[in-house]
Amino acid sequence: MRTSPIRWVVIGLSTLLGLALIARGSALIGILVLALAATRGWLFLSTRRRRGGLGRRAGPFPGQVPAGTEARTLQVGGTGRRYLLRRPAARSSQPRPLVIVLHGGFGSAEQAEAAYGWDAVADRHGVLVAYPDGIGRSWNAGTCCGPAMRDGVDDVGFVVAMLDDVTATEWVDPDRVFATGMSNGAMMAYRVAAE
Repeated sequence: MRTSPIRWVVIGLSTLLGLALIARGSALIGILVLALAATRGWLFLSTRRRRGGLGRRAGPFPGQVPAGTEARTLQVGGTGRRYLLRRPAARSSQPRPLVIVLHGGFGSAEQAEAAYGWDAVADRHGVLVAYPDGIGRSWNAGTCCGPAMRDGVDDVGFVVAMLDDVTATEWVDPDRVFATGMSNGAMMAYRVAAE
């Protein structure tokens, strides 16, 4: 597959916008826009390299999950929701910590698993990792973003239901449940913690 030129156009336009904002005196906003463009470019390139070159698609195809990861679905408010659960390779006689990793806007559970490096943490430290999928590749973080916010999706309810689903089958240490995310996912992690 070819590298998507649209991604490079978006990254390039974001860079120009950041530079223009700095030139007009909005240094802080300009720097944030430049940082976002640089992060997007770095994630795009590093994911491509891990997958075997720039000519291939970044991340697994939808529905493909690596060995050691299970795709799960559950119903939340009448809507089917999906997440991936990564179990560490080694068995444990103790309850395990759980990290919930929330993808950024336009991301997915598969993309987060492939790009953020949490599978290696799971195997190295005996941690369970859950990668939930947002509606329309977005999270309703309260003030941001995309279809999930626009449609009033109960993403906090989804994360709680997912946590209940994981703890029903896995031995999770209730004092060591964490949430983290990228961009819109970071906002959602903050909302989950606050609520």
